[in-house]
Amino acid sequence: MKKLKNQAFTLFCEFNLLLFIFCNPTEKAEDIFTYKVTKKPFISKIVLPGEIEAQKSVTISCPEIWPNPKINRLLPEGTMVKKGDVVCLLEATEIENNYKNALSDLEGARADYTQIEAELKLNRTLLESQLKNIEALVNIDKLQLAHLEYVSPIRKKIIELNIQRSEVEREKISRQLDALKVIHESELSRQKMKIAQSENQLSRAKMFLDRLSLTAPVDGLIVYAINWMTDQKIKEGNGVWGGMPLMIIPELSKLQVKLEVSETYMKQLKTDQPVKVRIVSQRDSVFTGKILRVASVGKAIERNSKIKKFEVIVALNNPNLDIQPGLSVICDIFTEATKDTISIPQESVFEEDSLKVVYIRQGSKFKRQPVSPTYQGENFLMITAGLTGNEELALRKPSPKLILAEK
Repeated sequence: MKKLKNQAFTLFCEFNLLLFIFCNPTEKAEDIFTYKVTKKPFISKIVLPGEIEAQKSVTISCPEIWPNPKINRLLPEGTMVKKGDVVCLLEATEIENNYKNALSDLEGARADYTQIEAELKLNRTLLESQLKNIEALVNIDKLQLAHLEYVSPIRKKIIELNIQRSEVEREKISRQLDALKVIHESELSRQKMKIAQSENQLSRAKMFLDRLSLTAPVDGLIVYAINWMTDQKIKEGNGVWGGMPLMIIPELSKLQVKLEVSETYMKQLKTDQPVKVRIVSQRDSVFTGKILRVASVGKAIERNSKIKKFEVIVALNNPNLDIQPGLSVICDIFTEATKDTISIPQESVFEEDSLKVVYIRQGSKFKRQPVSPTYQGENFLMITAGLTGNEELALRKPSPKLILAEK
């Protein structure tokens, strides 16, 4: 509604101006403001918005993890970090459970190894004890036999049989000890293999668990990446997947300005054109630079849109470490600078019958004169044909009675 009111007011003013011009029979040439044409340097510039960004940056992406995790915690955007600082924690319940299970399995395998080793050692100790007892009995029987020269043959026979029986038992226990040694080595070897497998599983589980903790690969400033699914910056709770950019850490020592311009402006821009950069939020911060690159291929502003924007990169000559990526700037791009040329105000040029014309004062009248403007500055046009200098131009169109008839 306010816009309509403004348009109506503008039309009203223009109508009254025209009414004054055509209905004022007493208008004189002196009533019209004029501009004295002189030759002077002409500077044409384009004013465009842009944004500070780093020339180089490191992207922190989601690692290859299955199942896909989600973001648990993020360091605030704009935080200065050092290399190795944790910047993002991901959450994946299955991965965390796998690590806990692998750790439990390893502890169980080690406990089983200790128990088996203790049981085998106890069994070996018991058999060795039995073997020593039997050897002691055999020695006793042999000693008795040596001193029983006058005992009956039956008594001797009994002692000899006892010695034989003890020898058999000793042989049996010796074989059991040898078998126990083999079993002992086999059981411990099998359990060691089980421990090694559990350690491998734990190492793999820890590798995936460690991937849930993302660290800064370089010193710098945290900038959140755009979530491809929402077209907004990432935030805690977002689901993510392998290769998805999460954060960008720009290199603050090398900054530049990125512009997105229409095709009309793009045709006027070329590399090495000087640029003055002003930070919107810091009016006193002014930098100089030059156009580093103009994209030759544009990107549609929306899907299936025919309107395209072209990326333009401006390199800063005197970057200041106090400025940060993401700041909005206004760029004055100087597209043309010519010495001793004719430039006139835009208000003095009128379009008539597809021609650009001016009205040159000649005494009490004005002469209609076609001109050829080339470059357009902020308020002036550079003229290459139609004027020679020293002319006095009307800043509004004179009434018909003040215009000289054309021959």
